[in-house]
Amino acid sequence: MLRTPEGFRCAVSLTLIVAWAVTVGQPASATAIPDLGMTARTAALGDAFVGLGIGSDSLMLNPAGLAWNNGRSLISSIDVRRETASSGHVSATVGSVGLGVHYFDYGDVPEVDSTGNVIGSFEYREGFVVAGFGVPAQKLPFLSRLDAARLLALGLCVKLLAADAGSLGNEGGWGIDVPLLIAKDMPLRRIPSITRASFGLCLRNLLSSSMDYNAGHANPWPKEVVIGGAIAVSDEWLVVVDLTSRQRTSVGVEYSPSSMLSLRAGLKQDRAWMWGFGIGLQANRLGVDLAAMVHRHLSTQFRGTLYYAF
Repeated sequence: MLRTPEGFRCAVSLTLIVAWAVTVGQPASATAIPDLGMTARTAALGDAFVGLGIGSDSLMLNPAGLAWNNGRSLISSIDVRRETASSGHVSATVGSVGLGVHYFDYGDVPEVDSTGNVIGSFEYREGFVVAGFGVPAQKLPFLSRLDAARLLALGLCVKLLAADAGSLGNEGGWGIDVPLLIAKDMPLRRIPSITRASFGLCLRNLLSSSMDYNAGHANPWPKEVVIGGAIAVSDEWLVVVDLTSRQRTSVGVEYSPSSMLSLRAGLKQDRAWMWGFGIGLQANRLGVDLAAMVHRHLSTQFRGTLYYAF
């Protein structure tokens, strides 16, 4: 077994180089593709989750975390923003494999001309099927000899999209994410109060198709690199941070005074600041999360998630 971390450092360095390469030249503007897998917990944490990567939420945000998932679970979420978009999803995980179905309804989207004047509106709806899995590095021949392999997991996420844009026609496309997660689930020797530390990286849409409308319009699926970190302090406090190549920043804090209650707050910067607040309740195998996201220019967004583990 290798006693030095040089091989592991080289692997991480190569991943970062690839991450930079695939995002060079990508536009910073947003497209109609929403963020997937946003449960009430992740929303309350400001959408920061790539560096945490544990639990059923991992499927859409960092499926590498499913590598250490031993149970089975079902998740159902609903998201409502008054007078604008609404969405919902159902997903299931069995061990290290997960599958999810998502639906987004943007309602009547204003259509504007080159000067910004509203000239009409059109409807826009999207549906996704998402499949992902995680694998511990110890099970991969080319990484199993590393001492650090017990801390590392890799994953894969495949997303299929179908959209109805009304008069613009229909569109379809696919994207593939490649994530990794490094996690140490025990007190750090130098700082024993830190009971968990983790680092995650996700290459979103590393491979993807363009989304072509029947009317002839093409919409690129944007490539993005997300780097995140998380630390748990004394098994009560959790701090998470995500940074992206598209100049988005997310920070979240969770306080769990008991196994049945969690209080959360987060902040996200994505062309504008948005606050998130939430609460989580859990009893045995059933959990309920509620969140509210406050935006400066849009109406408040509400999200609820129901978990069931079996």
